[in-house]
Amino acid sequence: MEGEDPNCGDVVVRADSEGYGGLSGVCSYGSLRRTPTIRTATWRAEESHALVNHLISVSQSESRMECCAACLNDVNCCSVNYEETTGRCELNGTDGRTCPASVVPREGYAFYQPTE
Repeated sequence: MEGEDPNCGDVVVRADSEGYGGLSGVCSYGSLRRTPTIRTATWRAEESHALVNHLISVSQSESRMECCAACLNDVNCCSVNYEETTGRCELNGTDGRTCPASVVPREGYAFYQPTE
């Protein structure tokens, strides 16, 4: 299962204060939580979509879970866009609930935001 449950579209990522991402395959609903040592979130995916005009950084990631972990390690990050073929990881400063009009179709990308 490797961190994703195809039945619900959620990805659970945990990262400790050193940035290590411990990835879990649990499918559950919750909100983004940050503590001094551990931050966790359950992420909802929107395939073939991306959030635009709120980019705070771009990097390369080995996987979508690594990209979500990078967001957990950035206090300004609220959501991510991930391009599977190239590993492009885009961290966003807002999410689709705050700016729903900014979530647009974008082939090859998946948009991830923490569930409510």
